[in-house]
Amino acid sequence: NPAYHQIDNEEFKKFTNLKSLESLDVTWNNITDLSSLTANDHITNLNLSYNKFTNIAPIATMKELKVLYLNNNNLTSIDSLNTLRGLTIAYADNNNITDLSNLKDFFEGMDVVGDYKGLQVNNQTITLPTINIKEGGTAISNNPTLDIDGEKMPVSSISDGGTVSTDNKTVSFTNLPVGNKTVTYKATFTATSTKGVPLSYSIKVSQPINVSAQSDSTVNVFYKDENGDELAPSETISGKSGENYQTIEKTITNYTLKEIEGQPSGQFGDSDATVTYVYEKADGAPVTVKYVDV
Repeated sequence: NPAYHQIDNEEFKKFTNLKSLESLDVTWNNITDLSSLTANDHITNLNLSYNKFTNIAPIATMKELKVLYLNNNNLTSIDSLNTLRGLTIAYADNNNITDLSNLKDFFEGMDVVGDYKGLQVNNQTITLPTINIKEGGTAISNNPTLDIDGEKMPVSSISDGGTVSTDNKTVSFTNLPVGNKTVTYKATFTATSTKGVPLSYSIKVSQPINVSAQSDSTVNVFYKDENGDELAPSETISGKSGENYQTIEKTITNYTLKEIEGQPSGQFGDSDATVTYVYEKADGAPVTVKYVDV
């Protein structure tokens, strides 16, 4: 009970050194270091739920261990268990584990006992790094899970109209409002070993997404002669990135179009663009002579 005295690492070490101790339950404590379990050869039943450790490597040396509870800690991996054989129960619910691909040998080495779920890793949670997109864009979240065979786990319960790829590798989200949003989805996996040991896994993935407003960009259109002098008023077309634009050639008396500098049509980008229609004198057009007093 967390309301009472909590065992720390030093007190935990004293318990593990008791050679006559076969069953140890230290739930709801403040244990962060399991090094005192290294090469322990007498504990067969160990409950470490509701503590604060992140590394379980010392448990891999406990050759007599049969029952193990690791629920509600800060674990991102239980790969260290892969060398253990003969466990009947291994629970690691309510942690942050996403990858089971290195546990194949461990799972196949477990023994069946009654109706217990031999390997149970349910109710995992993880928050992925934030994805930044522009308004109207698509946020693609990479499914972080790997099952016992190294495959992506099936995705379900996707929030905000998200869709999963056919290979379960990615989950896509579109039409999200401007601002910060956390979308979610779940992944689950079950299996049975060759000995008949069941495996159960589930996770809820949280994916923060930052959607920034799509600012307008412009295309400035100029109409000039070969000397760069303006022949007609310039125009400015505005739109959001990805939208289409179309500039217009103007008919200018006594001039014909020579060339167009820039893209006369296309899509607005993230920065402003310039299009210049360059005209030359038409054949037979009158020539204007300017007289300047000196």
